[in-house]
Amino acid sequence: MYRQGDLLFVRPPSGIPAGTTVVPDGVIKEGESTGHAHRVDTAVAEVSRLPSGLTYILAPEGGVDVTHEEHDTITLPSGEWIVIEQREYSPRGWGWTAVAD
Repeated sequence: MYRQGDLLFVRPPSGIPAGTTVVPDGVIKEGESTGHAHRVDTAVAEVSRLPSGLTYILAPEGGVDVTHEEHDTITLPSGEWIVIEQREYSPRGWGWTAVAD
């Protein structure tokens, strides 16, 4: 399990599912408030996404760096990863919302 800002990277329980579409620019998620993005180098790894928005990363042997302009770079080991967007709860009636990055 790895974390970078508002994203959590974990191993998917049953691999990357069929039906994902490759994200050609390697952007995992764009920041809501700054426009900065979590991304990988597409020459090294593959980012893919389901229509529901769930995002997956296929990291090669040796792993892949995940970069973001406001966070330290992290290196995911080789293999398959699912990206979980962190959420927070507000008791003031807003309920669960995505953590802004």
